[in-house]
Amino acid sequence: MKNEINNSLTRREFLAASGAASLSLAANGLLSCSRMKTKEQPNILIIIADQLAQKAVGAYGNRIVQTPHIDRIAENGVRFSNSYNTCPLCLPVRASFWTGRYPHETGVTSNGKNYPVLQISESMPTLGSIFSGGGYETVHFGKQHDAGALRGFICEEVKELPVEGTDAWPVQKGTARDRYTTVKTVDFLKKKHDKSFLAVADLVNPHDICGWVGENQGPHKDKPIPVELPPLPDNFEIHDFADRPLPIQYLCCTHNRLCQGSNWSDTNYRYYIAAYYHYVNRVDAEIGLILDTLYSTPAGENTLVLFMADHGDGMGMHRMITKDVSFYEETTRIPFIFSGPGISVKNGEMLEEPLVSLLDLLPTLCDYARLPVPDDLHGISLMPWLMGRKPG
Repeated sequence: MKNEINNSLTRREFLAASGAASLSLAANGLLSCSRMKTKEQPNILIIIADQLAQKAVGAYGNRIVQTPHIDRIAENGVRFSNSYNTCPLCLPVRASFWTGRYPHETGVTSNGKNYPVLQISESMPTLGSIFSGGGYETVHFGKQHDAGALRGFICEEVKELPVEGTDAWPVQKGTARDRYTTVKTVDFLKKKHDKSFLAVADLVNPHDICGWVGENQGPHKDKPIPVELPPLPDNFEIHDFADRPLPIQYLCCTHNRLCQGSNWSDTNYRYYIAAYYHYVNRVDAEIGLILDTLYSTPAGENTLVLFMADHGDGMGMHRMITKDVSFYEETTRIPFIFSGPGISVKNGEMLEEPLVSLLDLLPTLCDYARLPVPDDLHGISLMPWLMGRKPG
């Protein structure tokens, strides 16, 4: 308990110090000078992948999966290494990062279903409401699942478009929805814009791995696939299972997907990882189409691109699959990459510091666009680090 208290104080002191550093820089005009390549307010494009673990991205060291387009963002920008979400579950974390508040503050603590979720308070500022109030064109394409936290965005209806699949990799719903999201995002980027925009391409994959688990539940013989099976991770086995918290020990009894995979063979797990990488490849291809369009337009030179995920995936580590209530690194540590005007750090750099939370998303983007930040948030602006200041 003493260590927990000390760690908590360290984090609190760290937030206070870095927040103070950010305010000091702003007061001295250091955050506003030389940030933009043009005098106009910068555009911002947020690209989100659902259920993408940091460990499943080439730019973060994975040598098996192919993510050339995500890697392109990293090569032309900066990656945060120690970047984490507030909850490894879609609805709670999305309501959290769109508002800059913890799930217990938004009141959104589950995905609904058996435990209905209320909408967030109308009085709670959101990223969309702050930017739309600040004169930005705010549009959102793709997955919502936000409990009202997308207030302030004009949200495109979620639809599907046909996508070709194969016998080895049948197309799931998320893949079809991602194609529609990409088409609508591309159409938006091609238009002439009279004012700066904050656009979100909210993609589903690699979340389709959940449907793949449902189709391959229990002991089974896997179908042939056109790739070499990935190895099992080094931490596949849980050698101290009896010392794990009881919710983890009994997770296969309460977690639908873990129950479906609870009797898998080692080979079944390797097929699972291969399928997961397939859906990662799927979302990376959609990201490539979006990036190609952005950089073919005049707006591309004045657009900050932020790539992130809401949460990760077990990837067979600790025999875990998909996500939910476990707080292992694989489900909580996510890619967080910035690229574009106003980023002073050398292209391709990986920042090991600071410790980053998705709570930092809202204050960082507001600071970047010089828009007001609500006073009572726990997150901090990462702009000092993105500008190469690296406060203590």
